[in-house]
Amino acid sequence: MNESHYLTTAYIGIILLLCSCENRELSADDPCVPVPTGNKLIEVVIHWENTPVNTRPDRMNVLWYAAEQYPYIGDYKSAGGYEMLSDDLFTPLCTDLYGNASLDFRNTDVRESLEIFNIPRKSLYNEYADPVPGEPTVAEATPYSYYVDSEAQSVDMDTRLMRAGDTLRVHFYPENVLREFTFLIYGVEGARNMARNSGAVSGMSASYFPAGKTLADKPSTILFSRITPIRDGQGYNWTQVEKELFARKNALWQDSDSFKGWTGDWVTGKFSTFGPVDAANRNIRLTVEAMTDGSRYYYGAWGYWYGKWEETVGTQILGAMGGPNGKGTCAEQLAWREQNGGFDIILYNDGRLVVPEEPGNGGFIVGSDAWDDYIPVPGKMN
Repeated sequence: MNESHYLTTAYIGIILLLCSCENRELSADDPCVPVPTGNKLIEVVIHWENTPVNTRPDRMNVLWYAAEQYPYIGDYKSAGGYEMLSDDLFTPLCTDLYGNASLDFRNTDVRESLEIFNIPRKSLYNEYADPVPGEPTVAEATPYSYYVDSEAQSVDMDTRLMRAGDTLRVHFYPENVLREFTFLIYGVEGARNMARNSGAVSGMSASYFPAGKTLADKPSTILFSRITPIRDGQGYNWTQVEKELFARKNALWQDSDSFKGWTGDWVTGKFSTFGPVDAANRNIRLTVEAMTDGSRYYYGAWGYWYGKWEETVGTQILGAMGGPNGKGTCAEQLAWREQNGGFDIILYNDGRLVVPEEPGNGGFIVGSDAWDDYIPVPGKMN
């Protein structure tokens, strides 16, 4: 039996189970306990004590790896459930395998080879914004979180080690392996004329290997959509806390002098990624795209502009990750954001993103349907 057939069969069984047992709490003698694949009952406990409630997935999967076998995939509510397994030694891995439409997976047959990756995607960036040479473009992972616990733990189902009535138990503590970055660009011209926006960031890894907690070493460009234009950034109704954060970055942020204060319109945004391929690499490009009501397309870029690399984006991403190796603690990362005006990345527009009123000269005229064009590539079981 090949892997694709095995996983497909297992998943069909899971779907049938969920249809008949939806919203049921499982117990050891519950008829909704999954159809036995063995004769040993095991309890799966998934812990979320330190995870915000609004980011937790509804369901989680466990890949049960045993020697010289394709993994069995169990599907559970976010808190866990029960499983019936055969006499064998399992090394499980807990992940939100089916919970993210913009991530896919491959090489599932061997635990150390399992790869979670961003699906390929195309947008106007590929046609008009002069992409970074050699970097494929991929979709941002939504809903912006992906939980995994890949700490090795062995489950020995040998009957000689079990007493009558024993229920084995495994514990998982999933962590979000995606990192969200926030940015602000001030001095933008024509934010009021932006009807639609998107963005791109280069130098990111598009793959995560849970078993080794490592990233693919080939850089990709992540395409994202969470961008907000703000008309008159200084005059916006910011809270006092936000104003204090801005002042930490630049005490003269309200100064009318464009060389001192954060003048003009602003653009803010967020993007999520597994992280940069090389934390020490300063050559990272951030692009913001805009389309007007008249379907004219404009963009600005930072980190690489008119054939020259700058350190403006890469240096701040490294600082936001905490420390020279990019593996800082949560406290170190939050400290950077606070001293950096409340954002991970602060940039001055410097005349790069200019969106004139309609009708206007310049800009690329594009069809509105092309704005959302993308090409998903389904994962392949290898």
